[in-house]
Amino acid sequence: MGYLSGFNVVMDAINGHQWQQSGNFPRVTFCDIEVREMGIVHKWTLQCVLMDG
Repeated sequence: MGYLSGFNVVMDAINGHQWQQSGNFPRVTFCDIEVREMGIVHKWTLQCVLMDG
């Protein structure tokens, strides 16, 4: 993306481009979840895929 990524995001917003088509945002991120198992809460950070539908 480089140093122009912020400019590209603003220009896409001005031109009405949706983030799903712009390519400016990651499709993969990290998600924090909590899983309760037998009274114990386990905290996990997982890699998540962002769906566009």
